[in-house]
Amino acid sequence: MPTKAPIVASVITFILLVVLSLFFGIVQLLALDGAINEQRAMLGLGVSALAQLTGYILCAIFAARLTRRALTKFQWGNVASALFGVVIATFTGVGVAFVSLILGVLASGVS
Repeated sequence: MPTKAPIVASVITFILLVVLSLFFGIVQLLALDGAINEQRAMLGLGVSALAQLTGYILCAIFAARLTRRALTKFQWGNVASALFGVVIATFTGVGVAFVSLILGVLASGVS
């Protein structure tokens, strides 16, 4: 029976992704520097933030499910299962953040 490892993996993944989103936010601010006006740039930031938040919540759920799966199917230990879930979900979250960055820039109309 799974223990607290899926919850721990989910929380750690979400925290790591929020820290990484600070980096992607700075990159997006630099990318949106050439926006036509401030209103379009704010639209791009809003679209990107919404996409990132949605993706990060889904990645936290994904981390919990991966951890639970590693515990039950593969009979791994708590630490190994949690680490597996955190690493895979964090890499997935970085991909989601990159896609949301592109979506934000496209929504702002920067060419």
